[in-house]
Amino acid sequence: MMVMVGSWLRRMTARLRKRLGLPRIPGKLRQGGTGGAQVRLELAAEVMREFALELRRTRPPEIDREALLQGLRARACGSCVLRTSCLERKRLGVQALEDGAAYPCRKPGRLGRELREARRSLRRMEAERRRESECRGALEEQYLFLEEYLRRLADRLPRGAPARAVRYGVRAGIRTRRKTSVSGDRWAAFPGDPGRYYILLCDGMGVGPGAREDSRRAIGLLRQLLLAGYPPRYAMRGINSLLALENRAGAVTVDLAELRLDSGFAMVYKWGGAPGYLVRRGRTEKIGTAMPPPGLSVTEGREWSARLSLRGGETLILVSDGVDGEAVPRRVGLAPDAPPGELAERLLETASGRPEDDATAAVIRLYAGSPESS
Repeated sequence: MMVMVGSWLRRMTARLRKRLGLPRIPGKLRQGGTGGAQVRLELAAEVMREFALELRRTRPPEIDREALLQGLRARACGSCVLRTSCLERKRLGVQALEDGAAYPCRKPGRLGRELREARRSLRRMEAERRRESECRGALEEQYLFLEEYLRRLADRLPRGAPARAVRYGVRAGIRTRRKTSVSGDRWAAFPGDPGRYYILLCDGMGVGPGAREDSRRAIGLLRQLLLAGYPPRYAMRGINSLLALENRAGAVTVDLAELRLDSGFAMVYKWGGAPGYLVRRGRTEKIGTAMPPPGLSVTEGREWSARLSLRGGETLILVSDGVDGEAVPRRVGLAPDAPPGELAERLLETASGRPEDDATAAVIRLYAGSPESS
């Protein structure tokens, strides 16, 4: 089976390189070693990209509204004694299928019934096309995810360049207050690629076991994708695609901080949920805006993201909907230099913006050293 797949991949990559005008790969690179492995991974990435582009180029045909109209005319007017001289029949066009109003007719009974049924059929077909578009969009994204993932794997293979030195460590205080016996908020903090550290916060919709299971599942999938080397934005979009295909929009909100320990910068990704905060020189700035949760659509909407500096002693704060956001600047102002865990506890002492919701606060700082959590 592996021989067949390898043979197919070689044929596909040869065709793609010819189509894209790329030079032929020397045979010696296929004999082993990191050079050959890099080439194979990059060629496989090209195949994934070509699949994605092919999906984008080949769209299903438009709904044949004219055929629906002809069927409507045949059923409603075919046996009518007035059909040969009926001006209303001649004026009956595609627009009538898309309008919700009654259509004028001297014998409205049968036409009205058939017109309602034709309109229902059109709505069903439009819904099916939208669903198909979502599925195609999800598949296209998955191919693009794989393309970048394979390129990242190729870049990880030794090329003689030394790895960038880790200059910063992480201090993170994360606290949760639950409204029932279990919390619908989940979080995770873990190292990823060398020089990367991730902090995740997921808020399940509502409270109780159902919310806990949704957030637990989202955290688990995101963790696996990030540890496998997926870029954070694609990991987030993978969760969005999954929820959209399951028709479970709004099941969770997601906050993801990627801390870059070589440079002291952080990438923050948010999809739904409450804004975060950046404390810098004693001032608290709101980051992120209110936006729809993941799962509404594959083809529309994206995560919010921003690049922040944490190397000057700044503090990054991520909170779930249960924390009173309006009180965050005041609470932080009382003790801006408090340890992350203590500051997270203070944020949970505020009156909740959503009294019925669980509350979680994550306080994150960088320091010169190696990663740790508190």
